[in-house]
Amino acid sequence: MKKISFNNKFDACIILNADYPEINFFDKVKDIPIIAADGAANRMLKENRRIDYIIGDLDSLDQNLDVPSNIKLIRIKDQETNDFEKALRFCRDNNYTKILVAGFHGGELEHSLNNWSVFTRFSKILDLCIFDKGRYGFSVRENVTIESHNGETVSIIPQCSCTLSTSNLKWELNNEELAIGVREGARNVSLAECFSLTIYQGELIVFVDAKLPFAF
Repeated sequence: MKKISFNNKFDACIILNADYPEINFFDKVKDIPIIAADGAANRMLKENRRIDYIIGDLDSLDQNLDVPSNIKLIRIKDQETNDFEKALRFCRDNNYTKILVAGFHGGELEHSLNNWSVFTRFSKILDLCIFDKGRYGFSVRENVTIESHNGETVSIIPQCSCTLSTSNLKWELNNEELAIGVREGARNVSLAECFSLTIYQGELIVFVDAKLPFAF
């Protein structure tokens, strides 16, 4: 069984144009490249936040803002992909494999749902981790033991269905199915320094407390 510990660093961080992460977030990721997906750069530029790349079709970037010469502007006009996917393709092509994603939702609902689809697709080839309000979310498709602490809130959300067993959680599953529209696994509780998921079919998004700046 694979063990997930939070003792590595992320390779890069993508900021999407939705809910802005809390200010101290940027202090925790100061040692890795920061990629702003199109309009996400607007607030960052206004607040003099470090950006290494601005990527997208750039239709949301405020043309009245001064973009410093050290920031690389990468315009990708492809209308078949959204700015999140454009940023992920850039990471893949430049060998950034452990990616932290902030600003994932908070705009139009359909935009958030589309981001979920992109996240699910690219998490098959990249180690993607969503950060939102002090929490991490990441995909799990294999048997894992995940580092935690006693009393930590753990949510396991099927994508779109998953049959699994658990150990060291307050409400255990024993070869049971979770499925969107049928049964979910939100707001469980870890009872030890780790918990285990044995997956028989499908995949999950697992949500735990953030461990910035560390990746799994």
